[in-house]
Amino acid sequence: MAGDDASRLGEATQGAPGTAVLAPLQVAVTASLLTALVVTAVHRVGPMSGWLHSAVTAVCVALCVAVTVRLSQAAAGARQRVLSAADEAWRSLVHNVDGCVWRVDLAGRITYVSPAVIGMSGYQPDEVVGRPLSDFLSGESAALALSAFGDRVTGKLLPAPTRYDLVHRRKDGSEYLAQVRCTPIYDADGRLVAVQGITHDVTEQRRAELALAEADTRFTRILEASPMGVHLYELMPDDRLVFRAANPAACAILGIDHAPFEGLTIEEAFPPLVATEVPARYRAVARDGVPWRTEQVVYDDQRVHGAYEVHAFQTQPGFMAAMFLDVTSRHLQAAALAESEARFRFLFDEMAQGAVYQDADGRVEQANASACRILGLTMDQMLGRSSLDPHWRTVREDGTDLPGTEHPAMIALRTGREVRDVMFGVYNPVDDAHRWLMVSAVPQFHAGEERPYQCFATFTDVTDLRAANQALRDSEGLVREAQEAARVGSYLVDWQAQTWTVSPMLETIFGLPTGYARGGGRWRDLLHPEDSAEVLAYLAEVTASGQRFDRMRCACAAPCATSARPSPLSRPRPGSRSNCAARSAWRAWVCWPAASPTTSTTSSRRSSATPS
Repeated sequence: MAGDDASRLGEATQGAPGTAVLAPLQVAVTASLLTALVVTAVHRVGPMSGWLHSAVTAVCVALCVAVTVRLSQAAAGARQRVLSAADEAWRSLVHNVDGCVWRVDLAGRITYVSPAVIGMSGYQPDEVVGRPLSDFLSGESAALALSAFGDRVTGKLLPAPTRYDLVHRRKDGSEYLAQVRCTPIYDADGRLVAVQGITHDVTEQRRAELALAEADTRFTRILEASPMGVHLYELMPDDRLVFRAANPAACAILGIDHAPFEGLTIEEAFPPLVATEVPARYRAVARDGVPWRTEQVVYDDQRVHGAYEVHAFQTQPGFMAAMFLDVTSRHLQAAALAESEARFRFLFDEMAQGAVYQDADGRVEQANASACRILGLTMDQMLGRSSLDPHWRTVREDGTDLPGTEHPAMIALRTGREVRDVMFGVYNPVDDAHRWLMVSAVPQFHAGEERPYQCFATFTDVTDLRAANQALRDSEGLVREAQEAARVGSYLVDWQAQTWTVSPMLETIFGLPTGYARGGGRWRDLLHPEDSAEVLAYLAEVTASGQRFDRMRCACAAPCATSARPSPLSRPRPGSRSNCAARSAWRAWVCWPAASPTTSTTSSRRSSATPS
């Protein structure tokens, strides 16, 4: 554009002066020819007196002079009109051209500058005209301009427009980059008489170009270093989306060389995408500039298999980039995690134990159905409720109040340690009674943190078990009292562990001291040596067959006293039954002292043993 403007300015300035010179010459030639014709005609008229001949000649010459003057005036008017039109065209062109118009003579001095110089440099035109062009250039630009101007004057440069990028100085001393387009001006004889040109301030344009180049460089470096694959596309005017390039990560992720794809449409390069929304989405991104993202594009052909996360964005109008990441393994892991979470959720919801998650302040975040049932609360009542809430009305086993700060979950959150198998009572509003729970709490930590962010607590309702144990203890107390009243002793033997437990009365009957060792088969010491072998054989037979047995009479020996001769051993009576079944591991023996000898003379130390 600047070169065209400079050419038009040269043509305008050279055309107008030529027309102004040609008009006077035409008038003079016409007047001379007319005068010559009149004089010739007078001489051919014939003889006449001298004075008449002179008068006629004078009149004719006067007429020719008048005609010549008139023609000259007409020519001058035409010339003025031409010059006015040329000046008007010049002014219009100068004021409408995009830039500052200037002209320098062969000495390098500025002979004209357009008003645009004011906004460009801060100088007024009269401050510029008459000064060397180099006064307004900076450093190397001034040397370059002088050298080029010298080459132009000496004819080393071709007579055609040339362009330079020169650094100019403003009136305030600041600098700006300007693009200069100039063209030579020649006279009618073809001699160089001046140089004329147009200057454009391109500082911002060059800054933008540099910024764009730097951005392109950064973008290229990012693409090359990106761990994500990148495909670059261009949208053509006929709506074809053409593959242009790929980064190294794209080749590594897909395991293919992308060079053969360059210049192909997306449908030609990646046929399986034709059946998806991807080509249309990419075209919209390149055309409209609206980014598009999808978490999964499944691709499968003979070369590439997998699932990919895609981010598409416009790089410039008509161009777009698609960044993708192989998420095949991630989706497999996500599916496995979802399945695992489903199993956990099923277990969490269906387990018989109560289970709750509590945050760092002890508030319930999650709870299962069993927890709500055991505690007699709805899920809405459970969520958000803290262990410090006094409505729990927790008590210890001895019936004293248990403060919320001593709940297992709060201890685990406070200490960061697990708390296991703590029993306490919690008020159940549905039953209007306390339920006894066996509670364990495990703190949960974020990676790298020492303070737990959560606690997982489980609890089992042991109310019925606690009542059964209490009933058993009460029953055992009654048995002890009955044995003491009847002077009956008992003991339990574990065949496999070879351990035994005796009742207090049996210790009294046999005179067993406190701390008497009961392991390692010492229970055999209660059998009289003469009866021991047959009793053990009989018990082994019963244990192996699993049959019931009733009574066996044998002599027992007190380990700490002298035993007398035993009484005869009697077998169980056929068809007799016992109050308990024979077991492989345990046998219960009830012993009592003989009231008096029965079948033979016996010692007062004899006794009857009844395995049951």
